[in-house]
Amino acid sequence: MLKRLVLFLATAACLHAAEKPNIILVLVDDLGYGDLYSLHQHKRDTNGNRVIDEGEQPFINTPHLDQMAEQGALMTRHYTSAPVCAPARGSLIQGRDQGHANIRNNDFDKPIADNHTLATVLKQAGYTTAVIGKWGVGGRKPPYTAHPNDRGFDYFYGYMEHLHGHQHYPLNGGTVMEQKKPVTRGLDHAYTTDLFTARAKKFIIDQRKAGTDPFFLYLALDTPHAQLQVPTQPFPEGLGLKGGLKWPLNTNSGTNDSFIHPDYTALTNPAAKRHATMVRRIDQCMGDLLATLRDLNIADNTLVVFTSDNGTHDEAGAGNLGVAYRPQLFESFGELDGIKRDHWEGGIRVPTIAWWPQHIPANQPSTRPSAFWDWLPTFADAAGLTPPAWTNGVSLVPELTGKGEQQDKGYLYFEYAVGGATPGYEQFHPSHRGAQRGQMQSIMLTHTDGKNYKGVRYNVQNHSQPFRIYNVDTDPGETTDLAAEMPQLQQRMKDKVMQVRINGDYPRPYLQGLIPAVEVGSTKPGVHFAAFRGEWPWVPQFSTLEPVKTGIAPAPSLDQVKWTRDFGFEFSGLIEIPQDGEYTFSLKSSGPSMLWIHDFHAVDNDFHHEPGKAVTSQSLRLAKGLHPVRIATTHNGGNASLEITCNGPGMDGKSIPLSAWKHEAE
Repeated sequence: MLKRLVLFLATAACLHAAEKPNIILVLVDDLGYGDLYSLHQHKRDTNGNRVIDEGEQPFINTPHLDQMAEQGALMTRHYTSAPVCAPARGSLIQGRDQGHANIRNNDFDKPIADNHTLATVLKQAGYTTAVIGKWGVGGRKPPYTAHPNDRGFDYFYGYMEHLHGHQHYPLNGGTVMEQKKPVTRGLDHAYTTDLFTARAKKFIIDQRKAGTDPFFLYLALDTPHAQLQVPTQPFPEGLGLKGGLKWPLNTNSGTNDSFIHPDYTALTNPAAKRHATMVRRIDQCMGDLLATLRDLNIADNTLVVFTSDNGTHDEAGAGNLGVAYRPQLFESFGELDGIKRDHWEGGIRVPTIAWWPQHIPANQPSTRPSAFWDWLPTFADAAGLTPPAWTNGVSLVPELTGKGEQQDKGYLYFEYAVGGATPGYEQFHPSHRGAQRGQMQSIMLTHTDGKNYKGVRYNVQNHSQPFRIYNVDTDPGETTDLAAEMPQLQQRMKDKVMQVRINGDYPRPYLQGLIPAVEVGSTKPGVHFAAFRGEWPWVPQFSTLEPVKTGIAPAPSLDQVKWTRDFGFEFSGLIEIPQDGEYTFSLKSSGPSMLWIHDFHAVDNDFHHEPGKAVTSQSLRLAKGLHPVRIATTHNGGNASLEITCNGPGMDGKSIPLSAWKHEAE
């Protein structure tokens, strides 16, 4: 029977169109950058034999993840969007950084905005979409206003609420949902890492049986987050279709929270035993998933990304056992300083592997800075779509495959606020120990010397507070502050952080000044335009497309061509703001449209676009002078129109005067 199943599924896979890869995104919870053997634990294995010998420091072995890295790309400078669960997940699903995402700080269970998501985008390419595991961005209680089924996912199985994900046995208080119905009964001994992985295997197998649409699976495991709960039993023998986890769950038996992996039973510290076992279980589950793809003969056409939502934790552990994990036990932060809730590298740099046989070369190095919001455009690109302009990210397909030209915005932006302080671990630099967190802000910026530098500031009281500046490529522990010798970069960072974010629901008290204008040489009237032919389900990232026509227009308008349908425009240039003050911009168009000032997304008239209805920005505090502006729109039929207005000092809320539109002279 098993042989017939394997043969059937393999045959169906061969018939499946190879152009669009299946995509699996695996997000684990609180796994530190240093928890993987390939990233840091191998340094503790002084004998190099993956056995904890007498006299050696204990270390965690992750053989399946290490093999995955050897067969793909180990991304050593990949970042979460925020150093804690909810905003990290929100940004990941939306493809938006923390200057734009609608979930920031510690807003656990805040409903994710009804807009583009990983799932809504991939459904446009014909994907069947599923999320299995921890959701945590759907609302604080039933009825959940942002259920996965209402954000583009065809199928959901897992925990809806953030706190449920702290329980790795549903019997302890978590409610497992399938679609919108509770299905917790009968899962008394189901360890969630096993449960969610087994359900993911079933989903993959079922999709191959159907043999039609490509699939997107977002698998969100809730470990190794506290509590430090371990499985009931050893991992089942074998992997893939021939073994491993099965559905219904074949490890839903035994004594809860009892099994320690044999490699770690000799350890004397109970928290170390538990943490290492939890990480090893994740590793075994990943091996099981990849083996399933191979057995189904779809591995070569499946892109798998493995990552963590933030850095390692230092939190309470297993129920009334009083066991709490301390990251120093395995140096889970690796060579980095900081943990979960920190903006030091150890809080936001996360272990990340991309695996796509026949597309990503084995041992493909990836050292360029990238972040969670890059995955939405990456997956769209892999699926053959032009990514939506809604995302702040860029496709990483060229970086990962080594083919094509990699786009680079030149910066990554982060913000977060929380109480407490960086732990005073002896492994951390003295200047970081006990650093009061409060309002934190970081930016990674490419400087004039071509190098990428990180600016970070803690407990920010006002915008004059300087950034500490580090070259984290050569100084990953952030031990040498370069700020004193880089005053020009310091000012660029201070200006840039004002120009890359919108307040949304999160005004930062230290950013209440004016958004600075830019200094340019001479200017000429009008703005650049680029016209494109095509039909898109959203305003696309026109920067990834070749225009049919370019030129200078007196102002943004659709009069530059005589086309009647299936076209798009992008306008870019400068707008002259006559006085310091608060301004709003409105956009009304026949097709979806968007407007940016500098690099912040001021007007979104795309996902919920209504022809002829104006959408207005939040109030923007702009300094007198020239500000970069970009407008993008599409038109698929009917009477084409585009109207942009501005209201504020010297602007009457009507059409913007032609004299205000400029571009830099070459």
